[in-house]
Amino acid sequence: MLLTNPKIDGTRTSVPTILNAIPRTNPTRYTVSGTIPIPPWSSINPVDSVEWHYQGIAPYNGNGGPTIANGCISASSTSGYFSGFSQAQGSNPAVRSVVLPNSGYYHAAGIQMMGDLLAVPLETSGTGNGLVAFYNVGNLSSPVYLSTLTMPGKKASAVGITAYRDASGVDQCLLVVYEYDHYQMYVYQAPISTVGTANPGWVLKTTYTGSALNTGDQFQSFALVTQTNTTGDVVYLLGFREDEELWLYTVNTTPGTSFGLITYNAKYTGWNGSDWRNGMGLQIANTTQMRLFGTAKDPSGSSKYPGGPANYSFQIYVYGN
Repeated sequence: MLLTNPKIDGTRTSVPTILNAIPRTNPTRYTVSGTIPIPPWSSINPVDSVEWHYQGIAPYNGNGGPTIANGCISASSTSGYFSGFSQAQGSNPAVRSVVLPNSGYYHAAGIQMMGDLLAVPLETSGTGNGLVAFYNVGNLSSPVYLSTLTMPGKKASAVGITAYRDASGVDQCLLVVYEYDHYQMYVYQAPISTVGTANPGWVLKTTYTGSALNTGDQFQSFALVTQTNTTGDVVYLLGFREDEELWLYTVNTTPGTSFGLITYNAKYTGWNGSDWRNGMGLQIANTTQMRLFGTAKDPSGSSKYPGGPANYSFQIYVYGN
C-alpha cells in the first residue's frame, strides 16, 4: 500500500510558482459515467435539495499512467458516500465502486488521497460527532476499509493529508480536519508506519483557532502538499473557497507550542469553469507539477438505490496540463 505523495522539489520550483502557472480558465472537462447505484441526489424537500450534492474530489497523485481522470468523488445525500472512478486509455472514465462509510452520516465532505490512502470526513444531522474514515483505494473497484477517527465535535467538514519528514528525520503523517462552524482546524499527527493500519495512532496535536481561516467566506475543501527544501520539509495548505478563490497557507510542523500554526501566504483568484461550492481537489503529479480537479453539483440520469438499475453521469474538470 502506497502511503506517500510526490513532494515538490524546492530546489527546482515551489508550490506558489506552480499555482501561479496553472491556467485559471477553460479546464479540461471529463464526463464520468456510472451504472453502480448511488443514493438520491435530489429531493422534493427544499432543505434536502440544498444539502444533497457533490462535496469533494480526490484525484490519484503521482504518475498514474497515460490517463488523468482517476480518483474518488464524495457526496452528501440520504447517506454520505464516495465513488471511485477511473479512466482506461482511449475511453471515458467510469464509476468503479460506490461506498457508504456509515449509513447514519448524510454528509461526506472534502476529501484528499495520500498514495492509496483516502481520508473521508463525515457529518451527521443527528447527535454523533464527526468522523474521518480511512480506506485503501489502491484498487478503485474494491476499496478496503481501514479505520475511523472520531472528532472532538460534530463537524468534520473537509480534510487534508500529507507525509513529511520532521526535524529528527522521522517520516510523519499530518492530517488536518476543518470545523466549518467555527473556522477552526483539528491538527493530527501519526507515524507513516502506522497510518495504513487498523490502529493508526493519530494524536491530536492542536486545534487551530486563530484568525487565518475566519475570512468571511466558507472553505469547501482543503489539500496539503509537502515541499522539500535544503533546510527541510515545508507543508503547504490549500484552501478552496465557495467564492472560487484559492488561499495558500503554511502549516508549522516544528515541535513545540507552535506546531499546527496556520499562516496565510497568498490567494489566487480569477478561476472559472467548475462550481467550487461542490468541492475541489489537488493532484500532485510529480516533483514539479500539480493540477486542480473540480466537480459539478449533481449527476444527470437515473439511479434506483440500492438495487438499481442505474445509468447516470457527472462532470469533473481538470486545471493544468
